[in-house]
Amino acid sequence: MKIIIKSKNIKLLPAFKKRIEKKIKSLGKFIQKIESFEEQAYVEIEKTTLHHCKGYVFRAECQINLPGRTLRVENSADNLRTAIDDVGDQMQIQLKKYKERIASKRKRGHRKIKRETSFSAQARLKTSKGQRIIEESL
Repeated sequence: MKIIIKSKNIKLLPAFKKRIEKKIKSLGKFIQKIESFEEQAYVEIEKTTLHHCKGYVFRAECQINLPGRTLRVENSADNLRTAIDDVGDQMQIQLKKYKERIASKRKRGHRKIKRETSFSAQARLKTSKGQRIIEESL
């Protein structure tokens, strides 16, 4: 997964860069099971103004473009580490929902095919006292 990190009003230290890469690369395992394409994650870190808060407020944002959908998560916190961790956790939840939605669509398609496929009466299975017996035709 290719991670593009952008920072505003803050100097990005190597420790924070490693933390971001570790958190976002862990999301790659969910994406690889969904589709096979070149994944890119855009991460933006910034220090906002002192608007209605004491001390600095940090904001973290992550955006991942997937086939048919763009997932975006934003979080603000007093600590940059918590902002990064919360963004990673929220993105993981969204990726799981996306993955479940794709799986349910696939299952719906399989059910539709199964309903439309009809077998002859001779090919059906009969149940007799919990055992399956195949009807034989001559």
